[in-house]
Parts: sequence; C-alpha cells; structure tokens
Amino acid sequence: MAKTCDLKVLDGNLSENYLVQKSVPILMMGNDPFSIGELKILDSYLARINSHDFKSRRVTFTKGEYEKLMGLSDVRIDQLKKYTDGVQSKIVEIKISDSKFKRITLFCETEFEKNEFGEWKITLECSPQAKRYIFHPDKVGYIKYLLKYSIHLKSKHSFLLYGYLLFNRFRGSWSEPLDFLKHNVFKLAPSAYNEFKIFRRDVLAKAISEVNKLTDIEFKYTTEKRGRTVVSIKFELIKEKDKYVDQLASDSVYDNFFEDDESDIENQNLDLLLDACNNEFSREQINELLQIIVCKEIPEHKNGIWIARFHYLSQKYATLEHYASIKKIPNKFKYLKKIIEND
Repeated sequence: MAKTCDLKVLDGNLSENYLVQKSVPILMMGNDPFSIGELKILDSYLARINSHDFKSRRVTFTKGEYEKLMGLSDVRIDQLKKYTDGVQSKIVEIKISDSKFKRITLFCETEFEKNEFGEWKITLECSPQAKRYIFHPDKVGYIKYLLKYSIHLKSKHSFLLYGYLLFNRFRGSWSEPLDFLKHNVFKLAPSAYNEFKIFRRDVLAKAISEVNKLTDIEFKYTTEKRGRTVVSIKFELIKEKDKYVDQLASDSVYDNFFEDDESDIENQNLDLLLDACNNEFSREQINELLQIIVCKEIPEHKNGIWIARFHYLSQKYATLEHYASIKKIPNKFKYLKKIIEND
C-alpha cells in the first residue's frame, strides 16, 4: 500500500488512561456485529488516534496488546489473523435517517510486521468510508471516557449498556421502552428474551451490576408496568466519578451533517486515490485517471469498488516509481496515465 510521507503511525505502550472519543454515529450503530474483544479493539483504536488528524488513522498494537484485548493468550500468528479478519471485515450500519442507513466497514487494512527481535506488531487502518464517523467527532457529537472503564468490562451487554448510559447520563433519570432497550441498546434478536424475568436475570441485572462495579458511573433501575406487563425501564444516575464534558449535537446539526454526506463521498474517494499516488498529483489529475480506470475491468475487493480502485492505482503508481528509479521521467503524470491506458 502506498502511504503518504507524513502519515503518522501511532505506536507505543497502550495506556488505560487514554481518553476515548466516540462519535454518536458509531455509538448508535444500527447493528453491532462485533464481539466484546473486537469492541475493546475499536475503543483502543479510538483512544490512540488524534481525532482531528486523519493522518493518525494507522494505529499499531503489539501482539500481546491485541491478544489481551481479545481475551487470548499466546496464539500463533496464523490463528491471530482469524481474529483480525473479524475486526476488518465486519459490516456496521450507520443510520442516516429513519428511512436510510449505510453499511460500511470501519477498517480497510490490517498489517502484520515482525521486528528485529522476532516480535509481531499489528497495525489497523481506518477505512475511507468510516473516516467522517471516526475523525472530527465534534461535527456530529460524541461521548468521551477513559479507556480503562470499557476494556475491563467482561460482557458485550455491559459494554453496550455503558455507552448508552454515558450518552444519557445528563438526563439524571429517564424511562426507556423495553423493546427499544432490547433491540436498539443490547442489539438482541427479535425473538430473544421474550420473558422479562429471563431478560432481567441474564442481561439487564448483570450488565447494570458490572457497569456499577467496573466503571466511573453508577445507576439503579426500576420497572414500569402497564397492568402486569413490564413496558419500560426507568434509569436513575446515582453517581459519576470522572466528569468529562460530552458534546452532544442538536438534531439540526446531526441532520445537516448527513445532508452533506452524499456530497462528501466524491471528495473522500478522490482523497483515497490521491493517497494511492502518495499525494503527488492534483485532484484534477486524479479525476482524469479515474475516468480511465472506471472503464477497465479490475480485480474486485471485498470492501467495495473504491478500495479495489485504490489498490489498482497503487499498483500502477508503484510501477511508475520503479521506472522513475532507473530513468528520468520528465512528466510522471503523463507516464502513469499511459501505463493505465495500456493496461
């Protein structure tokens, strides 16, 4: 993969005291295909990046760090690849409106590298499609919390409930319909936990207990009934240890963010192709190359046509760089265009 010369790869010891900034679209994913270990990887990634600098989109974990977050112990590298594939390939749903959502992957590449001491490192890179939902979260609202509070949670139910409670804690106390809690917060299947007493025992009570014990907030809950049927849960904030000021966007700001979504896609995709050429050419030149590429049959990629185009152009640019290393090329853009046209 061609990388810009000023791309920042964040490496070093992972600290539990790093601050996670999680945007509202990521927090409120329409689905949640990740395991508890994969959610901890995502939080650790969010804690390591500079959320206002897309050049920091590549984050490196030691093999030991990755294993610890995933709940693994000293696995072979070929086994670890199965777990990194899960983080990279799973599709999430981003809600645009009540009648529209997008399905994207959050990460586009995982790189494995062994250092001179024989130690493996794993580097994750944010996908271009996820860029606007991970970076500059202030544009759409976010919550923030210390990494140590999420990575010590033991169950996925507790992890999801923690984010939900943080997002709503400013309300002090509130009621949530039971069906919303089951399907939108805990992401349970429609047919799961139809009996409330089983849901309370196996999901809600355990998750509340773990959040209260292991994180910076403490809540209690009570049931609200219609007749003999529980229809909603009332949550009440008891205390919070660390008070970080979240930025929760108004509905109008949130709507405007997604109104601009379609117009930003073209720019994001051109940014991706610029990166494939080490940002050596102008946007107009990249667009000229794109008009040639779209007419060609190129290898497919599991993450979509734009990632396929990125890899195709990256390969052609690498060919250009090879020729440029052995002879002088007066106009590298024209030379690259000719390589693609003759392919």
